[in-house]
Amino acid sequence: MCPIKREEINRVVVFSFSLIDIPTYKLFGWDYATTDEGQVDNFIYGPSALLRMTYSNASVIRGIDADHWVLSHPDGYVIDYFFAIDQWTMPYGHKLAGIDLKAPLRIQVYGLEGNPWDSGVQQFNQEVYYDFLEFKPYVSPADWKTFLVRHGVDCRGRMSLDSKENTPPTAPENFKVYMETITRRVNHTDGTVFRSWLYFDAFRKAMRLDVNPTYDANAGKAYKSIQDLGTGIEYYIDKKTGECTIRPWKRDDLGTLIGVEIADIIFADPNKLFYLDEAYIFNGISETRSLMTSRWTSTRTDIKNPDGGNYKKVIVDYEFLADVMGDGSEFRTLGTPVKIDITIYQDSDSNSVQETQTVNLLSIDSAFEAYEINPFDVRECSTLPTQRSWLKIHFLGDWTQGAEQNQDLFKKQIMEKIYSGTKTSYVRMSEITFDHIEMRVMATILLLEPSPYHLQFVQQQDAKPSTVDSQIPFPINDVDSCAAFCLAYKNFDCRQYYECSGQGRNCYVSNWNQPKPPFVDVPPCQRFTKALTSSDFQQPNGVLYAWLLNETAYHQFTFTLVYTDWDGSEKEGVFDGFRVDNEVYGNDPIFVDYLRSDFHLARNHAKLKATFNQLTLQGGSYIECLLACDMTLSFTCQTFSYCYNSQNCYLSDYVGSTPVDQNDVVTQQDCVVVGRRYTDSYNVIEGTVYTSDAQQTITEVKDPDKCAFLCDNSTDFTCRSFDYCLDTHICDLYTERSIDIPSELLNHSVPMCLHFERNALVDFVRHDNQVLAGSRDRFLQGVTASYCAEICEQEPDYGCNGFDYCKEGGIINCFLTQDHYSDDGVVISNSPTCSHYSREYYDGKDRNSFAHSKKSKYKYGPGDMAGLGVSMLVISIAMTFAGVYIYNKNFK
Repeated sequence: MCPIKREEINRVVVFSFSLIDIPTYKLFGWDYATTDEGQVDNFIYGPSALLRMTYSNASVIRGIDADHWVLSHPDGYVIDYFFAIDQWTMPYGHKLAGIDLKAPLRIQVYGLEGNPWDSGVQQFNQEVYYDFLEFKPYVSPADWKTFLVRHGVDCRGRMSLDSKENTPPTAPENFKVYMETITRRVNHTDGTVFRSWLYFDAFRKAMRLDVNPTYDANAGKAYKSIQDLGTGIEYYIDKKTGECTIRPWKRDDLGTLIGVEIADIIFADPNKLFYLDEAYIFNGISETRSLMTSRWTSTRTDIKNPDGGNYKKVIVDYEFLADVMGDGSEFRTLGTPVKIDITIYQDSDSNSVQETQTVNLLSIDSAFEAYEINPFDVRECSTLPTQRSWLKIHFLGDWTQGAEQNQDLFKKQIMEKIYSGTKTSYVRMSEITFDHIEMRVMATILLLEPSPYHLQFVQQQDAKPSTVDSQIPFPINDVDSCAAFCLAYKNFDCRQYYECSGQGRNCYVSNWNQPKPPFVDVPPCQRFTKALTSSDFQQPNGVLYAWLLNETAYHQFTFTLVYTDWDGSEKEGVFDGFRVDNEVYGNDPIFVDYLRSDFHLARNHAKLKATFNQLTLQGGSYIECLLACDMTLSFTCQTFSYCYNSQNCYLSDYVGSTPVDQNDVVTQQDCVVVGRRYTDSYNVIEGTVYTSDAQQTITEVKDPDKCAFLCDNSTDFTCRSFDYCLDTHICDLYTERSIDIPSELLNHSVPMCLHFERNALVDFVRHDNQVLAGSRDRFLQGVTASYCAEICEQEPDYGCNGFDYCKEGGIINCFLTQDHYSDDGVVISNSPTCSHYSREYYDGKDRNSFAHSKKSKYKYGPGDMAGLGVSMLVISIAMTFAGVYIYNKNFK
């Protein structure tokens, strides 16, 4: 307020001051004379003054059309009031008890007045002007309902009813809600209705709609639509058939379901639903569905018109749940939206309503289970085993000290760590489950491969690539692999790619939007241009697995969880990731444990080149391909490729590293290369190396399985152990096992290295269908042959020189003997159910001196059941080929 003070003479003095500077100054007048002692007669804008006004004439104040009203006060003052005309209404409404409410522009007071700054000045006739430049009348919380403007009304200059309510409310970070949208056009009695459950999680950057004809008559079938907001991909899943369609998703697609305007409003922030910007003002207290709500209103010009461009005027009224505070005279806004009203005005007539839309948000729940049962799980869309991986991360830590009490938080931290390090979409992390033993916790993640890369492209008319385009130097057998190379290309921004079938190295990537001459001399190729952009390229699972290997190897995958101890005190539990396993594929969970120990994933989305294949089988399952590799007799199958779509199986004696070299494979999304796990017959000691000189050192070895193969097949010496270091990729081969190595020569403080000891059977020769008659000194029951060999080597009491290994009547027995197969007088008999293993020795020692030189590491008695394990499961397998496979695995 800026008052102007004028004496009778036309001399004008202008004062600028703040009312706060003068505590005795009254908002509407000085301390006017009154007949009541001690009372203040501020009569300028009181209710009695409003009743005694008389209309004078129309006027103009500061360029604003105004009505001029006059009041003659009994104390000799004349007061002139100027109010804005109808189109300049009060910020909070039009009427109060039937009386028009209009914004005041100016009040002029004429009469005797003193000087508030100088009490010594005599009173004299003055004319004081009060200009209302910004009018904010106080409205008590009790009147917030009274002054509420109905929804859809645009009041220019409207301000918040409460000066404290300047910041719009914030919706929850994650919630599920039953959403009902109603659209009504003017002069139409019925409206369009859409109903759906809506799930949203800002952390996962994911949204889900569940549509069912039961509650939405417009829905043709029941389905769920899960949108990965981070990658722009939609997973559309038919609830009846389970059929999944993966396709690009945009906000406009949501608009086709619930309305373009509604989609624009609830998706005002692409990373958060129901976001209100600073243009929303607090409009008052309302009531919806018997719920007390606070209304927030904004006039928008940024709402998309389906016919093109934006609407010129849209009024949005949000209603959030409100709560009564204290004695009931105050309210607070909660962060739970319950209703949205959208009023769309005609572009040609801003005073005429074209359409109204209402969104009812029913049964909102911001505490729904988002981790134990993941509502954004899209594993139905990854039907091929090549499209998913099970990664098991091993942590050192006590399950009861933090993890047990904070399982959801632990899962969230693991997901956050993976996302921050690799930008892997949260939607791809379908499931995390925990297991624990002693001081270890295992977190197993179901990780889905990225959605098909070609979805980020649009196929164009076939064309030839340009000679300046870049040809990928590896064979590629499908359009999706070529799309992946384009998206991941680093030398330039790849905008299109060409897939030239039958051309060998047939993928070309280009930074041109259109083909440019001169062209490569090839037939026209399939051409795809980039359409959907994503800030983060989704790396395949193999890259994430390699990243986890590095993080755990350097102990950088560590988490701290606060928990409440038994005595009520808060403590911290630390979980240090030190190892990660990538599980192999299998069609049937029965075989997972067996497959895991015999084979490992050598490369995903690829198959070996034809030059490496010895045998091709068609029309079989993955299990049949594995069994064929394991049992083929014409050659030693070391690696096989399997393609799920064609069901083709390719067997090979190829031995490579993991992952298999890119130059040895053809890239194809539905194929997988699987190699033997040679470390299956080794025991591993983590963080340990043998400090003696190695018999052979091999460099540039990518994984310990290649080391194990080289150890198994060494011809110059008998390799019984090796060291492999993850940081140097060096493999050292030795003739000794740890049982033969002095303890001072084992260094246990090398965290990046592993010491592998070969199966004890390496020191034995197997004699099929033979036994040593009458030479059974001790026996074990229900154990494997390798375990029996290990016990034989560690027994010094009488010098174990071999054992008979028998399966008789469904029972597995191991008979230890001090006789040797080659001793004079030993009787060798035939047996259809047994084989004899005779011990071999090294380091130039004879049998007896070597056998008696060791300390016993095992104590047992006749009939000892120690070591009962996998072998006993053979008996319970009903399927014939499964039994054959398991039998060969354990007895070959």
